[in-house]
Amino acid sequence: IIHHQMPIKIFVVNNGGYHSIRQTQNSFFGKPLVGIGVDSGVEGCDLSFPNLEKLAHAYGYPYVSIKENAELEQGIEKTLGQSGPVICEVFVSMEQQFLPKSSAKRDAEGNLFSPPLEDMAPFLPEEEMEMLMLYPRKK
Repeated sequence: IIHHQMPIKIFVVNNGGYHSIRQTQNSFFGKPLVGIGVDSGVEGCDLSFPNLEKLAHAYGYPYVSIKENAELEQGIEKTLGQSGPVICEVFVSMEQQFLPKSSAKRDAEGNLFSPPLEDMAPFLPEEEMEMLMLYPRKK
């Protein structure tokens, strides 16, 4: 990409580690968190990641970072406005929730079941789902 100066823009979403696993561990087990980033809190179980800015420069890429929502528009414009390749690192909050997401539901008897893929949490009322679907739902 660099050698041929291809106009490829690489956007990397930096969530400080395995944020999806962090959320799962917090939801089901609480602290201590293990193997999800530098904040594991268990000796020997921290996970670190390289400094992307240093890596970008080492390989000759221009680097742009977006650290706050207020910088988003300007950061994207700066990245897309360059003629050659660019790496843009977008930092997300540790409070960011992954939604929608696949999740189990309970039936009338309280048993857990996996709904179809189109029915993700946070769940819409059944009537609204029926109205939105172009094809009959599998139940």
